[in-house]
Amino acid sequence: MQSTHQTRRLAITLNAKSHATESVRGALELLYVAMNEKAKQRGLLSYEVFADQGIENQFWVLEEWKSAEAFEQFLKEPIPELTEFLSTVGGWLEGNPAISVLESLS
Repeated sequence: MQSTHQTRRLAITLNAKSHATESVRGALELLYVAMNEKAKQRGLLSYEVFADQGIENQFWVLEEWKSAEAFEQFLKEPIPELTEFLSTVGGWLEGNPAISVLESLS
């Protein structure tokens, strides 16, 4: 069982509708700036955004939080930019983002 004091790592996959790929990319770039400026003050250690080179409309977000508690608190009180992002891109995505909690094997 993972301790709540260990870092929390997440992988989030977003699949854009073909007509909205550039809009999703732009929104992710804006969210990247906000997360790195504001969420780092609340326990975010790392936040990276990637475009999948093998799947044209797929994006990945990798997050690392200092603890499960920091992440859970952030979910209760997200930064406004995250709330805006989610409401903006909802219609641009094929389904909901897939969120995976990662466990290090090394």
